[in-house]
Amino acid sequence: MEYNLAPKFGIAKWNNIIKATLLVFMLLFSLLSQAQNQYYLDFDGSNDFVKYIDDSKLEGMNGATKYTLEAWVYVDANCADGADFMRRNSQFVLYYRKSSNSLGVGLYHGSWAYYHSDDNSLPSGGWHQIAVVRNTALAHYLQIYIDGVDVFSSSYNAYALRSLITTNLYIGNDGSGGHYFKGYIDEVRLSAAATVLSSLHSKISDSEYVSNSYTKALLHFDEGTDTSTTNAADSSSSVLLRNGVTWRKWNYKPNHILPLAKNEWTGTISTDWSVDGNWSRDTLPSAESYVLIPDVTNDPLMDASNSGACNRMDLEASAILTVNGTLTVGDTFTNAGNFVVGGNFINNGVYIDNESTKFNGSSAQTMPAAEYNKLEIDNSAGISLDGASSVKTSLTLTDGVITTTSVNMLTLKNGCSLSGGSNTAYVDGPLAKIGSDDFVFPTGDAGRWARIGISNLSASETFTAEYTAATPNDNTNYSTPLTKISDNEWWELDRTGSTVSADVSLYWEDSKWSGIGNMDSLRIVRYNTSQWDIVSGSMSHTGIADLNSVQQGSLSVSGVSAFGTFTFGTTDDTLNMLAVKLLNFSWNKGNKGIVLSWNTASESNNYGFWVQRSVDLCSWENTGFVLGCGNSNQLQKYTFIDYHPNSLNYYRLKIVNYNGGFAYSSILCASLKKAIQLLVYPNPAKRYINIKGIDTKDIKEGFLISSGGRLVQLIDCNQSKIDISTLESGHYFILLFSKQGTQYKAGFIKE
Repeated sequence: MEYNLAPKFGIAKWNNIIKATLLVFMLLFSLLSQAQNQYYLDFDGSNDFVKYIDDSKLEGMNGATKYTLEAWVYVDANCADGADFMRRNSQFVLYYRKSSNSLGVGLYHGSWAYYHSDDNSLPSGGWHQIAVVRNTALAHYLQIYIDGVDVFSSSYNAYALRSLITTNLYIGNDGSGGHYFKGYIDEVRLSAAATVLSSLHSKISDSEYVSNSYTKALLHFDEGTDTSTTNAADSSSSVLLRNGVTWRKWNYKPNHILPLAKNEWTGTISTDWSVDGNWSRDTLPSAESYVLIPDVTNDPLMDASNSGACNRMDLEASAILTVNGTLTVGDTFTNAGNFVVGGNFINNGVYIDNESTKFNGSSAQTMPAAEYNKLEIDNSAGISLDGASSVKTSLTLTDGVITTTSVNMLTLKNGCSLSGGSNTAYVDGPLAKIGSDDFVFPTGDAGRWARIGISNLSASETFTAEYTAATPNDNTNYSTPLTKISDNEWWELDRTGSTVSADVSLYWEDSKWSGIGNMDSLRIVRYNTSQWDIVSGSMSHTGIADLNSVQQGSLSVSGVSAFGTFTFGTTDDTLNMLAVKLLNFSWNKGNKGIVLSWNTASESNNYGFWVQRSVDLCSWENTGFVLGCGNSNQLQKYTFIDYHPNSLNYYRLKIVNYNGGFAYSSILCASLKKAIQLLVYPNPAKRYINIKGIDTKDIKEGFLISSGGRLVQLIDCNQSKIDISTLESGHYFILLFSKQGTQYKAGFIKE
């Protein structure tokens, strides 16, 4: 069947419909083609350039008292010093200062006057928007902006543009065969008006340059081919490409050709950073993009398998950005929201943190150098610094060690608060604090949290603290009435000035390890060139001193005016052992009995070791004595054989000094019977644990033992459910013995 539409519409009308349809298709094709023809120019640095032949439009810049000279530039790393971005001889020049990575500006008015932006404001290897503005409405007429930031620290009024000039405009060289530029240039604009900063920001982030009555030259370079280009401000202008300047294509959508075109997170589809449809441009940001992340329902999440990059980024208030992969920001990242880093954050520009940043990775992370506002560390694998950094408002230590150095130091600004801290969350290395408020430094080393505090400062000051878990220097030289100096630890506490005094407090988290058994004879001491001296002042203390259990406390002294190296000293080392450093204590079954072995890293005034044995953890007997080394900073190894052990044995060392003072080691359990595993659940537990796998009626006795071997409580053998609600958090084990002498053992964690 055939249909003849011509009679219904008429031949002429039908032809018009066909023509209109073809016109629509041609228009669409033209728009699509234009969408693909967004270009910039590539200059080789040797002989190519652009020549805008002088005309009446260009001469509209002559004598301008207000003006704007703008362009987008990408400086190649091999670009020569002094290369010209644009020049109009005898009037102005914008050029690259390679030695300082900055923008040079020359203005001619009978002689050349030169100005330049701040050092390192125009680095190579990335796109930047440059603008030179003379605005007579400002106190200082001349302004230099790069990427919308004022980078001109000097105060100059500068010249108006010279009048009566009939010279060409050159882009990429000086017009005389020199100063060739190597890199890319796009969007050149000359305007006889002063562009305000908000307008510059709009051109950087949102839209293409457009011409107005003040625009004298506007070069989009969008032709993509040919040896000439069009001045959008006057199509009759003659603008020529010389010696093979290369056209390069932008990978952006229609009307979004700017190198830093804004790509805004919408979260339309999901929270996945890597989904094109979650972005306003329906494509992922590139290394040249300006990324904006507002507060939306679906906050962006970059998973561990992905990476992303941009040139600039703004994270708006209440927005949350979570990066578990790798995020690279080439220029400025301004955070007004919440930035959570579980992966890698590579900051090649400036990170401006106005709200909060959290590092919570599962492997070791590097923290970029920056001034953080609210910083939280929650990474058990630890954090290292990529450079000197600071915190303004708060530092929260949830988990993980921050490792610092004298170069890559962390500084807490005046008013910065601290929360958290533990044996797994502290600062290992120097930490600085500015201000006059009381502060306790969360220092630590080698798995030990050992704080030092300052209070009642006489004035604002910068103090730096560091802790070392090692034998202090020259700890056998001390003044009377001291009888011993710590073998285990010391702090360095210094100030920037020389007049501020403060109260100083030293903290212990494990009195047994620190060797602290008595408050009355304990002293804070400082190394004074050749010996350790007691720090004078009124003393006070908190907490508990105990040589045979893990206790916490602190010792303070008031009005300290001399700083340096501090540690604990004692006037009675029978009460404060200040530690023989016992590295380990173990046993094995030998041919003739049970062989006990232990090592010390250091000893001071150590007479020796009584080896004590028990069968019930209640009564102990001496089974032998091993002579100590007295004083030693070398590794010492000891062994002792118990030739007559029981089937079940508990051992401990009673460490005795020459003055009669003593402390106990942890307890070993050595059984010559085979241990049978029992089940303890739940594990971890908060209030109760249950015993399963054995008949409790067959149990003769039971013990609940700490991880250090200390008897915590006896167990009712008739009960299979045990109340642990009063225990401190930590590791424990259950030890049960049957009426036949069989041993049952299982560990658990108390939350």
